Amino acid sequence: MRNDERRTQAERAADTREALIAAARSLFADPGFADAALETIVRDAGVTRGALYHHFDDKQALFRAVLEAIESEVAERMRSAAAEAADPWDQVRAACRAYLDACLERDVQRIVVLDAPSVLGWHTWCEIDRKYGLGVLEEREIQAQCLVQDLDVHVRP
Repeated sequence: MRNDERRTQAERAADTREALIAAARSLFADPGFADAALETIVRDAGVTRGALYHHFDDKQALFRAVLEAIESEVAERMRSAAAEAADPWDQVRAACRAYLDACLERDVQRIVVLDAPSVLGWHTWCEIDRKYGLGVLEEREIQAQCLVQDLDVHVRP
C-alpha cells in the first residue's frame, strides 16, 4: 500500500492547498502578482491546473489565501513579541516593532504592503488587516486602556 493511499482525501486536499499557497507566495513576492503566471504556480506546486481551480476560483482568490497566510504569521509574531513584555503599553510597542520588522521582509513588502490594496481593493485589504495585524494591536490597546481606566478610577476620588 502506497503512503498516499493511507492519507485521507482531506489530508491530500490540505497538502495540495498548502503547496499552491507556498508556490504562489514565492512568485507573488517576486516577480509580483501581475507577472506570476498560473502555469508557473501549478508547476512549482507540483499539481495540475484543475487542482488549482478545485481550491481557488481564480488567481485573485489564491492571492487572498496567500495574503491571509502571511497576515496570520505576522499576527502570531506580533502576539509573541507582545507576550514578552509585562506592561500593556510595552506590549503594544513590541507588537508594532514586530509588524515593522516583518514589513522589511521581501514577501511581506510586496504582497501585503504593495500589491494587496490594488489586487484585492482597498476595502478588502483593510478588512483582512483589521482581522490580523490591527486585531493584535487592538487586543493590546484594549488591555492598555483598561489599565489606564483602572488607574484613573483609583486616583480620582
